Amino acid sequence: RVAATRRSGEVAIDLTSTGGEAGHRRMRLVVINDDMPFLVDSVANAIAARGLVIHRLLHPVLTAERDSRGKLVALGRGKAESVIYME
Repeated sequence: RVAATRRSGEVAIDLTSTGGEAGHRRMRLVVINDDMPFLVDSVANAIAARGLVIHRLLHPVLTAERDSRGKLVALGRGKAESVIYME
């Protein structure tokens, strides 16, 4: 859903709560961006600097083809995009 529309050079971000009892809630962060060095480190460091703990981190780099409006047309061809998923 987050990657459905994103123009090159722009970032797509989604932050949602998984719910749960106080003290046991988790947030889900999804960041879709042009692939670049140190992107995961930068995001993880920004979270850690606020005293938060990352429980799960996934970071596939996918090639994505997009139309002129940034709509996802196909995966497996096109430009490299970084997908960061954190809980």
